[in-house]
Amino acid sequence: MMSIDFVFERFPSSNYFSFLSEISLKEAARELNEKKSIFTIIIYANFEADYKGRSKAYLPRGNRIIMIKPDGTILIHEGRKREPVNWQPPGSRVSFIVRNNNLIIKSIRDRPREELLINIKNLHFIVFVKLDTTGIESDISEKTMVEKILIRPSLIEDGFRPIRTEVQTPFGYIDLIGEDKDGRLVVLEFKRVTAQVDAVYQLMRYVEHMKSNTKREVRGILVAPSITDRGKLIVKRYGLEFKKIDIKDIFD
Repeated sequence: MMSIDFVFERFPSSNYFSFLSEISLKEAARELNEKKSIFTIIIYANFEADYKGRSKAYLPRGNRIIMIKPDGTILIHEGRKREPVNWQPPGSRVSFIVRNNNLIIKSIRDRPREELLINIKNLHFIVFVKLDTTGIESDISEKTMVEKILIRPSLIEDGFRPIRTEVQTPFGYIDLIGEDKDGRLVVLEFKRVTAQVDAVYQLMRYVEHMKSNTKREVRGILVAPSITDRGKLIVKRYGLEFKKIDIKDIFD
C-alpha cells in the first residue's frame, strides 16, 4: 500500500481545500473544532457509532466516510447505496475531543433530542473543502403541489376529497387535510424533493394530533417524488403511507 509521506498539505493557489494525514488525534481535534463552521469536512477513518434519539442504533467498527457540513449536518457513508447509514440534520451541535486515545465526534440535536457519538480509533485522513450553497433552482414548491392536487385530487387516489389547506397545529402547518372514499380523515405532508426521515416524523406528529383532537380514524400520507430507504421503513413502522408523485405528472 502506498503511504502518504506528508503531514499537512495546502494547495497554495486556493483557500478552498486542505488535507491532513499522519497527525496526532489531539492536533486533528484542534483543527476540526477551529474549521467546522467554515469548511465541509470529509473524514476517512475506522470507527464505531452510537445513535440515541427516536430509536437506538449501533454501527460496529469499520472503515467509512464521515461528512460534516458547517450547518451541523453529519452523514456517515459506507461502500454501497446512496443514503447514509446514519446522519444528523442541520442545526445539530458538533464537537471534537480526544478521550482514551480515541477521537470522539459528538453531535447533539435538541428538538427532538437526538445524539450521535462517533468513536474513531484509526484516523486515515481529513479533507477540508469550501462548497458553494447556491442550490438547484426550481419553480415548484410544496404549495404549488398542493394547489395542483386541489384541482386533480384523484392524483392522490380515487375518491379523495380535499377539505382544507395549511391547518395549524402545535407542530407546524399541515399541508392538506381531506377525506377518502370511506370517510376517513386524511392528513397529507408534501415534499418537492426526496422525502427524508424528518418528513415522516413530522407527518406522524400531525396524524397523532388529529387523532387526539377529532376522535376519528386518521390516515397519514407522505407525498413526494421519492423517499429514502430509511424513510420507507419508518413509514411502514408507524402505519403511515407514501404516495409517489413525479413533479411532471401534476402538470400533464
